[in-house]
Amino acid sequence: MRSAARVRRPWSLAARLTAWYAGSAFALILVATSFLYWALAASLDQEDDATLARKVQILRAVLRDRPGDLAALRQEAAPGGEGGPHADVYLRLLDDDGRAAVETPGMAEILPPTVFPPPIGVAAEPGAGHAHRRDRHRPDVLSSSGCRRRGRRVVGQEAEVLLADAGRRVVV
Repeated sequence: MRSAARVRRPWSLAARLTAWYAGSAFALILVATSFLYWALAASLDQEDDATLARKVQILRAVLRDRPGDLAALRQEAAPGGEGGPHADVYLRLLDDDGRAAVETPGMAEILPPTVFPPPIGVAAEPGAGHAHRRDRHRPDVLSSSGCRRRGRRVVGQEAEVLLADAGRRVVV
């Protein structure tokens, strides 16, 4: 008489090897993809920081070499292609009273001065930017730097803002 319980047969060698091969291939691809994602995100962050550091260096050079030239400062604050095709770089120069002496048009509406980190020192080299999100999908990179203008300390606020339709940025 046959037992009602079914006897379970072990997998064949070919089935076990196929399962191990598929599992290990999936794990290897997952690890490689994760590493490449991390490397891309780190590279994009470094690119953003370098863009803002260049803007700080240019701002400091203009303030050092031509401190009274508001036209040169306005030209630096004008919208341009520094951030590439997917981002805009904004610039604001605050005087010692906290008023904007020069500002990229439209910056006050999207990034008020209060969202920026404290400024670095006048002689300090710019480092990593401060991540800021205006909404869930669009990360911005902000930095504040101390500068000298006519012997007085002023604050430069720089921001790289991702455009709404950009798809190049990796959201981490």
